[in-house]
Amino acid sequence: ASSSSLTGVDFSAFISSVVNVDCIASTSFEFNFDCSISSSFIKNVDCLTSASSGINVDFGSSVINFDCSILTSSVINVDCAASTSFVINVDWSDSESSVVNFDCSDSTSSVVNVDCSDSTSSVVNVDCSDSTSSVVNVDCSDSTNSGVNVDCSASASFVINVG
Repeated sequence: ASSSSLTGVDFSAFISSVVNVDCIASTSFEFNFDCSISSSFIKNVDCLTSASSGINVDFGSSVINFDCSILTSSVINVDCAASTSFVINVDWSDSESSVVNFDCSDSTSSVVNVDCSDSTSSVVNVDCSDSTSSVVNVDCSDSTNSGVNVDCSASASFVINVG
């Protein structure tokens, strides 16, 4: 799978992280978010043919499942400021990558678990609570393994491309 590029994204106002995940056909992945602390983030979920994604937004807890059996692209804007509501906007396309944008401005942490259909998996832990670095371990469906150290210092941003 190939990585897609991000354009027109302004990270200057907050500590943020972007995880760009590309999966091959027939793969699946799951995102788990904890919005118990006031925060906001944008999730762009694009799936390949026969792929599917499950998104779990923990407000107490809501699960959003997307059937990507056809070429799909789902854009989800989540506002956790009230810790109770979120807005979902869906746009269909044939993109083959996923983009997850985390807003760490309020010192929250996020965990992303990616499980591919070939039984390999990757875990991405992003913790900007104390401006320290996070470790990202990636084990993709192509058997490529990589480790990334991310420094979440003030006003910093980073992009992780997996694919």
